[in-house]
Amino acid sequence: MFRLLVTGTLLLFVSSLPAQEKITSKILALGDSYTIGQSVDLKLRWPIQLAQALEKQDIKSSVEIIAATGWSTIELEQAISASQLNTPYDVVTLLIGVNDQFRGGSLDAYQQNFKRLLQSSIHP
Repeated sequence: MFRLLVTGTLLLFVSSLPAQEKITSKILALGDSYTIGQSVDLKLRWPIQLAQALEKQDIKSSVEIIAATGWSTIELEQAISASQLNTPYDVVTLLIGVNDQFRGGSLDAYQQNFKRLLQSSIHP
């Protein structure tokens, strides 16, 4: 629900811009199977749906996804470190944690790892 609220707010803001302005945005989606939509067609992944919704508001968006089924915060952090990110991004999403919990990791460790990921997402 939070994701829909943020998307709705973003689209509301964009719809108030003058029609003649062509806007482009770069989206980076970070996470696990929830980000990529495991077993879901590519165009049904939520970051792609976000880009399609923005396109309807005359915002051309490119989407880069760093996510895989089964990843925990540690594996995502390693993948980000190994990636050649095309910074800067206009929108960065971070959807991770279910595998940390599934593997029995502590809440404290998850919070520390998530904070580190969040900081590196904001300041790559």
